[in-house]
Amino acid sequence: MVNIINNFSIDHVIIPIRSLDSVTKSRENTLFWDGKKAIQPEDNGGDYSFDDQKCFNGELMYNLIFTLTKNNINYTTIPFPNYCNENSLLYKKLGWLFKYYNVNEEEVNEVIGKLYDKNKINF
Repeated sequence: MVNIINNFSIDHVIIPIRSLDSVTKSRENTLFWDGKKAIQPEDNGGDYSFDDQKCFNGELMYNLIFTLTKNNINYTTIPFPNYCNENSLLYKKLGWLFKYYNVNEEEVNEVIGKLYDKNKINF
């Protein structure tokens, strides 16, 4: 992430966030190979416990927030999957951005409604 910060001008980061248990269960559902799951590709897979994965996920989020804070980059967190079911939530959290680009709430709701494939989201 430091390379990205050094090579690009970042004014604001939008972070979808969900409970650590939900994130870990989701990764468990999508990253299992013959009973083994990978914490990250560089680890070459392995037998990691739910708690190991949960701790790793928490560390990733901590590192992201720490790096953003250290580099004075603003961020907004958006509760996932809540905003998938409540289009108005996305507009409430990011209204400042939509207003900047003269996009109204109805336009946001229309586009967002077309984007989500709820069959691919692990709630």
